[in-house]
Amino acid sequence: MKKKICIIVNPISGKGKNRFLAEKIQSAFDTDQYETELLFSQAPRHSTELARQAVAKKADIVVAVGGDGLINEIGQGLISSQTALAIIPTGSGNGFARHLKIPLDLNKALNVVKRGHLATIDAVQLNDQFFFTVAGIGFDAEIGWAFSKFGHRGFFSYLLVTLREFLRHRPSVYELSIDGTKLSREAFLISFANGSQFGNGAVIAPNAQIDDGSVDVVILKKFPLFAAPRLAYQLFNRTIDRSKYVEVFQAKNISLNQPILKWHVDGEPVLLQGNMQMSIIPSALKVLCPRPV
Repeated sequence: MKKKICIIVNPISGKGKNRFLAEKIQSAFDTDQYETELLFSQAPRHSTELARQAVAKKADIVVAVGGDGLINEIGQGLISSQTALAIIPTGSGNGFARHLKIPLDLNKALNVVKRGHLATIDAVQLNDQFFFTVAGIGFDAEIGWAFSKFGHRGFFSYLLVTLREFLRHRPSVYELSIDGTKLSREAFLISFANGSQFGNGAVIAPNAQIDDGSVDVVILKKFPLFAAPRLAYQLFNRTIDRSKYVEVFQAKNISLNQPILKWHVDGEPVLLQGNMQMSIIPSALKVLCPRPV
């Protein structure tokens, strides 16, 4: 029996190169083993509907060709289904793919789709939506919002936006409840990590496991300016959790009551108003990866 594969492409990811990659990717499955369908995302949240349609058609695999934003949309359509998510990473940061050790090389990533290990990972519900790697408030959310409006993709654009926003951002006080324990912190940022990193090797939660039934709450407290270079080094050296300015909590349920907050959710800008409720959804999504997570 042929394996049904639905390929969903974000045409603007990969600096617009994905349209040219699409046919090459589809041709990789042009054998008697596969039945393929190639689709392009046309608008925000369109990929979620396409993924749900693929589930209804009993697709075995949905291949996401894009970055973390596309993966998030497709994943929301696959939650609690038997259809597996596979990834051809072509985004700016590729945090989800990097956490799962999915190669950035096209041919190696295609090999994972064909022969990869089937794993089951958690999702995190944030009010009425889900995320799979990292959501956050404070500085990293400001970066997400600014980067979405910057007009250019890629690592150096991301670095430029980060430096610009660092000079503008000021810490805020946040009131949280973490598994029923109330906390008040003046924080530069707070990240809620199911996976370990934002992308581009920036690891905010070095010990986060994507299948352990918990969220790592990483609080970067107010810090003096002279500490910034070391914190940046630790972010890329997988040791930021050792900083005296960082607190990490593991939790299953989190709430936050702030009037209006800018968030990033898997790197995409989101505006949430009023109460925020977050909870882990264990074993929510099947994914193909090079080895067990």
